[in-house]
Amino acid sequence: GDDEITEYTNGLTVTRTNLSGSLINVTISVRALGIRIVRYSNRISIFAKPEITGELCGLCGNIKNGILISSDEMIVVNDLANQYQIDRFADSWQREPRYQILREDRIDCAVCRNDTVIGDPFFEANLWFEDGSREFSYSLCYEIHGRSNRHFNLISDTCVSVNAYYIAMNDPMNGNIISAFGIRAVDNSGSSCTNIEVSQNQTTGYCELRVDGVQTSAYSMNGISASLRSFYKARVSVPNCEQLPLVMWIKCRNIQDQFMMSFDVKRGVNLRPTSHGLLGQFWNIQLTAKRFPHELYENLPEDIREYYSIDNLWVIKVDPQESDPRYFVAEKYSRAWDNSKQLCLYAGDSQGGPAAEYGEEYRDSVIEGESDPRYFVAEKYSRAWDNSKQLCLYAGDSQGGPAAEYGEEYRDSVIEG
Repeated sequence: GDDEITEYTNGLTVTRTNLSGSLINVTISVRALGIRIVRYSNRISIFAKPEITGELCGLCGNIKNGILISSDEMIVVNDLANQYQIDRFADSWQREPRYQILREDRIDCAVCRNDTVIGDPFFEANLWFEDGSREFSYSLCYEIHGRSNRHFNLISDTCVSVNAYYIAMNDPMNGNIISAFGIRAVDNSGSSCTNIEVSQNQTTGYCELRVDGVQTSAYSMNGISASLRSFYKARVSVPNCEQLPLVMWIKCRNIQDQFMMSFDVKRGVNLRPTSHGLLGQFWNIQLTAKRFPHELYENLPEDIREYYSIDNLWVIKVDPQESDPRYFVAEKYSRAWDNSKQLCLYAGDSQGGPAAEYGEEYRDSVIEGESDPRYFVAEKYSRAWDNSKQLCLYAGDSQGGPAAEYGEEYRDSVIEG
């Protein structure tokens, strides 16, 4: 086909080759580095000069004598047929997108992964600044140990709900892990819900997929899709009543002979700022961070000052649109717990409550509500938590009609029509 070549002063050359139909191959060449990148219709190839191959890193770069090396050089893949090793290697190079180009007011700003040190599930929300920039690559991190044999709501939005099922670890004294996810979503017809379960077989460690109670390896209908991509990975996509899909990856892991599952939202621009849950409450909500005030640090108890360095303490502000802001203190870690080199601002106690008494204005819980999570749900597909102490004004008959004849002005149905 015809080539369209664009050369830049910094030695970068971009070549677009128009093929039949709408297919386009794009080649990017960087002469100074000796690298050429070609995007074909169904794959990407990277070519490098032999003299620089030992200096490269990444998914395609860290190959030494046929062995794949992870980003922290802790994971070595010496068996390309071992899917578990391949998945861990790929995960180590995973990076969150810096900008959301689809909508100015929506960004992918939260992921959820398991703590690979002791197993207790921990959550991660990327810090978002009002102008859309990232002043640093820190994420807000917090743990929810939960309770065994209970379901917790992770995300609750207009047309989708995601719940996690906690069970005790092999040694219950070590805490809990997630062993199953239940996802209930409205399809594109707007009139039907689909129930999706991804669980980890506690004998084999493999992921298992069920749609509306039927075990399967793949499902796709009316905008909802779910599939097993390997023994250890599943992909779920739901529309959430919008044109853009909400894409979730669920992985079944084996960490130090302990089975556990992780959950990762890879595309979440269609989640609304009103979404809720242990993870959803931070979606598209402005989170800002600043250094902990030096003058307050000097007033902290001596045991706290001995444990926390002032250089590692940050103040996090959560500022939802429709409720009061809350403030809490987080400690900076040198790396996130998912083997990436992003910095993590770790906040709260084991249930998302305040970590310590830093001052009256910084004593809020990390998660909204009480420090003992109120996000219990009755079962895997529940759309609302059932443990809150809010009172309920129960109205209407079993079909939403009037409950009784209270008077002419009070005889309306609960639901319209």
